[in-house]
Amino acid sequence: MSILGRLAGMFEARKWTGDMYLFEAMYTIGYVAPLENTGRWAERLPASFGVKRLDAEALDGGAVAGCDAVLLPYKSEVSPQALVRRIRLDAGDVPILVTDVPCDSHLSASLFRAGVNDICCDSDDPEQFSDRLLHHIEKYRLRERQKQMEADLSLEVGNKTRHLENALTLLNRAYEDTLESLVVALDAREHATGAHSKRVALYTMFLSILAGVLPEKWQSIYRGSLLHDFGKIAIPDAILLKPGKLTTEEFEVIKTHTVHGMQILGQVEFLKDSAAIPRWHHEKFNGKGYPDGLAGEAIPLESRIFAIIDVYDALRTKRPYKEPLPHAECVKIIVADRGEHFDPALVDLFVGVPENAWDQLWESAGEARGYAAILDVSLDAAYRYRSERG
Repeated sequence: MSILGRLAGMFEARKWTGDMYLFEAMYTIGYVAPLENTGRWAERLPASFGVKRLDAEALDGGAVAGCDAVLLPYKSEVSPQALVRRIRLDAGDVPILVTDVPCDSHLSASLFRAGVNDICCDSDDPEQFSDRLLHHIEKYRLRERQKQMEADLSLEVGNKTRHLENALTLLNRAYEDTLESLVVALDAREHATGAHSKRVALYTMFLSILAGVLPEKWQSIYRGSLLHDFGKIAIPDAILLKPGKLTTEEFEVIKTHTVHGMQILGQVEFLKDSAAIPRWHHEKFNGKGYPDGLAGEAIPLESRIFAIIDVYDALRTKRPYKEPLPHAECVKIIVADRGEHFDPALVDLFVGVPENAWDQLWESAGEARGYAAILDVSLDAAYRYRSERG
């Protein structure tokens, strides 16, 4: 008598519904074969096993859903290897045991390669068989619990990550809004307009993208450009707003705004990486700038880029003491300082940008608010420029 036949005996007193026996079972075993009744062998199996009959012709993951293990007979119209492959496609790791297997090592190896978890010979001891079956089921249930715990944990981590990202986005937006509001106020103090720092931040972002600056530095460049004159908060109004020419001593005080800017930003964790432009935007390529007299590529790239932009915006902007200059005149002045004040390669890059591109950026600066908006405008302008150049 086969093992599948022996397994049937434990259910002879149960109610049969046509698909499975109804009783309180801890485990459900799917089987592909007609069950036969025996007596003594089944009595030695645990009463915690239930049975669900499976159709070999329609065997797939859906058919074995809810089964804790599947028993396949070695001798059937469909080979056990073929049945295993169909089950594994959808049902994953559910334990599969093949019964009534002849004692043949090559045959056993073939079944294990196909994905069978265990094999049982007709002569196997029933108690050992039930123990092995229970062992496979418990391992399977443990794996399934682990998968569910991992899925639940992943979902929880994902939810918390999204909440954290949203919170960080809101916090970052608050930072940007605070910085822009503060900078507008500082600009208005000196220039009677709050647009200078936003314009130079946008121009610098655009030229930095064209210069090939890596994306991971873009935000620090934006903030550094926006806060380039932040150190002037430490300069007395009597000197900063003096309408006439500064004395030598007064100009030395003005020059300290670069050092003050770096000192202030260096105390703010999220602004530490943005201090290069405030500190070194008045350095000159020939080494005759301030505060440190850096020359050439010893000056950080973002500071060399900003040096051109700062002068360009100052030349094009109306001030109490001067009228704005046209773009072409500004370009001539900057080119004249190529290799002296400014990095020659960056001057060439700047000059290659047509006037209408700078005019469009000028107009956009008043509407763009925050890093994300400035970045979008800069990227769009860089894309148009490159497209036009082919």
